[in-house]
Parts: sequence; C-alpha cells; structure tokens
Amino acid sequence: MSRFRIEATQRYLLGGVELLVTEVSDCGRIIFEAVETGHRHVLRREEAEKEILSGELILKPDSDGSPVVAKTPLDLLPPNQKAEVLRKERYLLELRDTDPQKSFRSKIVNVIEKVATDLGDENPPKPTTVYRWYKR
Repeated sequence: MSRFRIEATQRYLLGGVELLVTEVSDCGRIIFEAVETGHRHVLRREEAEKEILSGELILKPDSDGSPVVAKTPLDLLPPNQKAEVLRKERYLLELRDTDPQKSFRSKIVNVIEKVATDLGDENPPKPTTVYRWYKR
C-alpha cells in the first residue's frame, strides 16, 4: 500500500536539485526530470517512498506553502467535477472554522450534519472521508 501520493507535475528536491515528476506508470515506475538540465531520473515507487521517508527526496512547496500539484481552473472542469470540488470545499472550510476546543471526531460529525443540511446533501460523506480530505 502506498504511503504517498506522487503525481505528475509535482516538484521535489533531491540533493539541492529540483526534480519534476513527468510520469507515474501503472507498473510503479516514477520518472523525474531535473528542471535545469532535463536529465531524467527513474525510481521505483518503493525507492521514492524510501527516499521521502529518509528526507533525501523532499516535496517542494510553492510560494503559499502548499504542495505543487496540477491546477486546473475551476471553470474548465466539467460541471459534475466542479460541483464535487465545491462540495468538498464547503465541508473543509466549515471544519476549519469550527470550535478548536471540541474533539476532532465530534467536530467532523457536527460539520457533516450542518453542511449536509445547508447543501441539502442527501448522501453526505462519512467522517473518515472528510478526515482523509482534511489530511490531504
């Protein structure tokens, strides 16, 4: 089971060299390309995860501190994907703005109830799903 989400367009630092993930194959091969030189570096997923855990391979944050990932403008998404993104965002924003004194599990349950009612969401996510979204 994979511990990390490694995706094309993410940027990493390895020994001071900035690497761009250009391909993640179904067979577990990850192709990195050095941004400055174009030199390719191929690792198996297990090797990449080992280097991440050891601190050798570091996900490069962008200017606002969040990981660099592919960003598709919301307006270019198909309507069903756009609606799902906005739905998830609503749950996460509400969770962020809740009372920090409550236990995290009770916060999530309360947020789900409130947002589901506000949105008329007949199939609200489970607490573990919202927690997974939150951790990403």
